[in-house]
Amino acid sequence: MATINFKRIRQQVAQQAGPRIAKITDKILDNRYERAREKLLIEIGEDPISQELTAGPNAANFSGTLSREGNLFSFFGFPIGADPVRKLLEYLDQTIKKGPSKRIRGRKDLTFRSYVTIPSLDDIEDSAANKITDQYSNEGWIKGVRQGQAGYGQYIFDVIRQFRTSRSTTGLQLDGIVQQGSMYPQSAYLSSQITNFKRKLKKG
Repeated sequence: MATINFKRIRQQVAQQAGPRIAKITDKILDNRYERAREKLLIEIGEDPISQELTAGPNAANFSGTLSREGNLFSFFGFPIGADPVRKLLEYLDQTIKKGPSKRIRGRKDLTFRSYVTIPSLDDIEDSAANKITDQYSNEGWIKGVRQGQAGYGQYIFDVIRQFRTSRSTTGLQLDGIVQQGSMYPQSAYLSSQITNFKRKLKKG
């Protein structure tokens, strides 16, 4: 009576077919990754905070982050022509990477795994994308919109006067309280989009 070693057969099939299956699997995972990454960048760009910053120094505060007048662009003091959201998206586009698919050894079935590198929120806040200007020494705008930014009481906004000493031309920070109010943090900015991105990677 002949004895069939199915374990050995599975091992041989896996060894012979592994490289070809790995290529197919990698292509499938690449497509899943590209779709999720594109969706992530779109979601961030379409966020009300991103839209308000992109609209520039004359924008309305349609993100609802300021209790009274003004907008985030002039409140943070971005210079005319600055495009902070574009810098953020470029940073994410450069730092989010997918590695090649690799077979996991020691399993009966063919199992492949691919790793995606995603910068943490701390990494993003430490990056050049977080800077308001090269000379600005504060913690940056991303942490500001996520956790709140002090100084709203000293902030004045005027789209008509065009302040010469203002980088944005529509906002100034003065000594002393000039108005009552505050900035409301939007802690879900970036974190919700990145969470959705991770979820899409797992679900496909």
